[in-house]
Amino acid sequence: MYSTQAPSQNVPVPRPSVWAIAAGLVALALLFFVSGGGVLIAALGVGLVLPLFVSGRLTSDSYLRWMVRIALIALIYQVSQIEGGNPSPSERLAIGTPGLRTLFGELYGAEMVVQAWRKRDAGGHQVTLSVTLFSALVYLTACNVFDDRIIALVTPVYMLLVAFALRDWRSRAVPPATITDAAQTPVNRRIRVQTAVHRMAAIVATLGIGFAVSQFVSQSKDRINDFGARLLQDGQFGEKNYGMSATPQLGSLFGLRGGNNRILKVQNLVGDGHLRGAAFSLYNRGRWGPRLDRSGFAAVDDETLSPLAPLYGTLTTRTREDMTIIRLENMPLLFAPTNALGLTTGDETEAQNRVEWSPEAGGVMRSGARAPYTYVVSVPEGNLPYQGPLCQPVLLTEARKAPFLQVPEVVNGKTVDKDALFVRDLARRITAKEKGAADKIAAITSYLISNHSYSLTISLGGGDPVADFLRNKKAAHCEFFAASATLLLRHAGVPARYVTGYLAHEAGTEPGETVVRQRDAHAWCEAWVEGVGWVSVDATPGDGRPDEMVQDKVSATDRIKEWFQDTIQKIKDRLADIPPAVLNALVVAAALLPLGIYAGFASLRARRLRLAGVENAFEYTFDDTTLAALSARFEAAYKNAGRPLSPERTYQEQFAGESGTDDALTETGARFARLYDVARFGGVRGREMLEKLTALVGEAERLGHNAKGKRK
Repeated sequence: MYSTQAPSQNVPVPRPSVWAIAAGLVALALLFFVSGGGVLIAALGVGLVLPLFVSGRLTSDSYLRWMVRIALIALIYQVSQIEGGNPSPSERLAIGTPGLRTLFGELYGAEMVVQAWRKRDAGGHQVTLSVTLFSALVYLTACNVFDDRIIALVTPVYMLLVAFALRDWRSRAVPPATITDAAQTPVNRRIRVQTAVHRMAAIVATLGIGFAVSQFVSQSKDRINDFGARLLQDGQFGEKNYGMSATPQLGSLFGLRGGNNRILKVQNLVGDGHLRGAAFSLYNRGRWGPRLDRSGFAAVDDETLSPLAPLYGTLTTRTREDMTIIRLENMPLLFAPTNALGLTTGDETEAQNRVEWSPEAGGVMRSGARAPYTYVVSVPEGNLPYQGPLCQPVLLTEARKAPFLQVPEVVNGKTVDKDALFVRDLARRITAKEKGAADKIAAITSYLISNHSYSLTISLGGGDPVADFLRNKKAAHCEFFAASATLLLRHAGVPARYVTGYLAHEAGTEPGETVVRQRDAHAWCEAWVEGVGWVSVDATPGDGRPDEMVQDKVSATDRIKEWFQDTIQKIKDRLADIPPAVLNALVVAAALLPLGIYAGFASLRARRLRLAGVENAFEYTFDDTTLAALSARFEAAYKNAGRPLSPERTYQEQFAGESGTDDALTETGARFARLYDVARFGGVRGREMLEKLTALVGEAERLGHNAKGKRK
C-alpha cells in the first residue's frame, strides 16, 4: 500500500539517485522531441521528478502499484488513439510506425515513473538501478529516427548521467552500518582511492570505446546495410519458410513440406483444392526462376483483379461461388485456384497493405498486410478452366510462348547434353501417338504416375536431377513430378510452367471450413491448351498428394492452441464492430475502475482511523536506515561494555560463540541478533518489530553502561 514515514521518526525517505532521475528526464525529453511533443510525456517527466520532493511511496506488497500501472497503460492507449491520426513533421523521420515508437516509449516511461515511486530500500539503490534501466529503454526507443543528428548530440550527455547514476547505485548498495572503524585504516583508504580511480578509468574507457564504435557505425551504415541486403538476397520469399521459396531448388528432401501450423482457413472451398501461390518459367539444372522478388510486381485495382470477361477463350459462366480465404501467417503471397473468376480484398489504404501482382510471373499476387488477412475468391461452379486474372500471361504469339517452352539445349556447339537428349527423346516416345495438347498432358501424367512412386526423399545422382529421376525411374517427392511434367510437356511442344502452393483438404471445426496447414504444401504444373488457356496438371501419384497421403495427427496441445487463437480472433472481430470512441472509453473506464474503488476504500479507512484517534492512517514500515541506526547503537553498547563485536563475523556467529556465557547482556544480544536477521533478510519491518528491536537496543545500552561503571 501507499506508505509515509511516521512523524515521530526522523528517518530520511529512500529516494532514487538524482543522476538516475536526470537520465530519465533526458530520455523523455528526446522522446518528446522526436514524437512532436505531447502532454503525456511531459506529465511523465513531472511524475519522475516528484519522488525527490514527496515522501509518499508505493510499497512492494501493495496492489496499488499494479492499479497505477494499469491506469497509466489505459491512459497511454487512449492518448495514442486520439493523437495517432495526426503525425507531426518530426514523426516522418521515424523508422517504422511513428505511433508505435511513441507508444512503446510512453509505456517504458510510465514503468520508469512507477519504479521511481516504489519503496524498496533505504539507500534507494534498487530504485536507482530500475529507473536507470527503464530510462535506457525509453532512450533506445526514442533513437528510432532517420535523422540521427540530435541523437549524436544528446547521447554523450545521457551516457554521462547513466555513468554517474550507476556509480551512485554502487555506492548506495553498501549499507552505511557495514563501514566500521576497522575499515578506516590508511591502507584501506588507499585501496578505496585506487578502486575509485580504476572505476573512473573504466567509465572513461567505456565511453571512449562507445563513442568510437558509434562514429564507425554512423560512417559505415551504408556499407553495413548493403552487406545485410546481400545476405538476405538468397533467403525465402517471406518471413518464414511456409512453403514458398523465391527460387525453388530440386533436392534430396521435400523442401516445401513443413509442420502442423495453420497457414490458411478457407470457407466454402470450391474445386479440387489446388491453391496456387507462385509460378516459375525458367529452368536451369534443378533450379527454377526467375526470383519472385524480381518479377516486377505492381499495385493492382479491383477491376483488374475481377475482370468482367475471361482473358482468353470463349468459356463464360453465369454461376459463380465465393470462397473466403483467411491468411493466418505473415507471408506475402495470396493463394487462389488458377481458374478464379476474380478476387476481392479489403479497402487497404496503406501502401504496404495493397495487393500487388506480376502478370509476367503468371499472375502471382502478394500483399504486405499482416495476418489475419481476409480476401474473397470467386470461382466458376463445376471447376471449369476459366481464364481469370491468374491465367497470365495470355500466349497469343510464338514470342509469348517461348519462355514457357524453354528447355536445356540438347546440342550446345559441338557438345551434346546427354541429359537433355534423354528427356527430349522420352517426351517424344510418350506423346508419339498424341496430337493435341490435352492428349499429351494426359499421356505424360499417366506415364509419370505409372512408372514412378512417391517418396519424401530421393538419392540424387550426377547431372541434371530431372533427367536422373526419369532415367532411373526413381521414387521422389512432388517437386520432381511437377518439374518432370513441366519439362516433358515443353519437349512435346506444350507451353508449361512450374507452380507451388497448397492442396486444401482438411475439414475445419466450423461448418464449411477447410484448414490448410504448412504440411499441405505441394508442387504441380500448369500447361497452356490452345482454345482453353492455362490448366492445372498434377502428375504426383495419389499417395504423395497431401489429400491422400498418411499425415501425422494434430496433437491435442495444438488443437487447444488453435481453439484459443480462434476464440480470441472472434472476440477481436466482435470488438471491431464497436465504434472506436466507445471502445476506447470502455477500456479506460475498466482500467480506472479498480483504482477508483481502491481510492474510495482507502479514503473511508483513513476517515475511520482519524475518528478513532489514529493520526497516521497508513501502515508504518521502517527502512534500512532505521535498522542501520539501531545496529550502530547496539554495537556501541557492546563496545561501551568492553566487549566490542568483530566486524568479520555476523551477530549470530558471535553470540553462538558466547553460548556458555550466562549474563543479561549476552542474552539481550542473542535476542537482538535473531530479530535483526528476521528484519533485515526476512523483510519483517512492521511497527511491532521496530518496537522490539528498539527495546532490546535500549536494554543493551543500559547493561553496557552498568558494565562500564563496574570496570571503573
